[in-house]
Amino acid sequence: MKRIIFVPQYPTPMRYQEFWFNEFPKQFTKFGFDVYTLGDKKIKVKRGNIEMFSPINTAIEFECSQIDEYMNLELRHDDILFVADISFPGFFMNVLYHKKPSKVFSFCHATSINKFDYFESVKQYKYPMETIHSKMCNKVFVGSKYHEQKLHWKNTIVTYLPFPPFKTFPNEEKTIDIISASRPTPQKVDLDLEKEVEKKFGKIKRMECDSWEQYYKFLAQSKILLITSYEDTF
Repeated sequence: MKRIIFVPQYPTPMRYQEFWFNEFPKQFTKFGFDVYTLGDKKIKVKRGNIEMFSPINTAIEFECSQIDEYMNLELRHDDILFVADISFPGFFMNVLYHKKPSKVFSFCHATSINKFDYFESVKQYKYPMETIHSKMCNKVFVGSKYHEQKLHWKNTIVTYLPFPPFKTFPNEEKTIDIISASRPTPQKVDLDLEKEVEKKFGKIKRMECDSWEQYYKFLAQSKILLITSYEDTF
């Protein structure tokens, strides 16, 4: 049985990192792979604040534990490495200079060249770094044609977006007028435009959800989902 060594991000609750931490191994197993997840034995999940992807120190500790675990792992001749997000692999891609399996794949969200990206201040380093990382992969998966055209990498494959692996709520009663599902940072919303909307149409509701089911139910309860971002990877 072929083995996939899965390199997840630190799984902050109710962010896509947590969703993928659990969902990728399930899907790999369905296709008959033996899945080895780096770091899952040492993880202590903590919630980051609303503006951050993950608690910084804890995420770095997690990434370092992944590197240590990988360097002590005996590779099989046909092992496949799958990096959940090429933009946030910790120091992991550099490790492949020392120890590389037969094939390497990764996913890329293409956010580092977003005008309002959280990492705008270090963009001149981050996108070139991602590009170099991409060259170490056999293929890089992206969510849409938009991402593919924006990145200009030759080894991308468009996957389009996954559907949630559970029942959604199409018949939910619409009890909320307007919601925003994005965190209130310049990367995700136009805060000035939101204020103008609130003056005319009333309060925009946000919710910090504790599960993906709760999140999708929240979406289904709204009459209007307001999206004011300049650009959004989802």
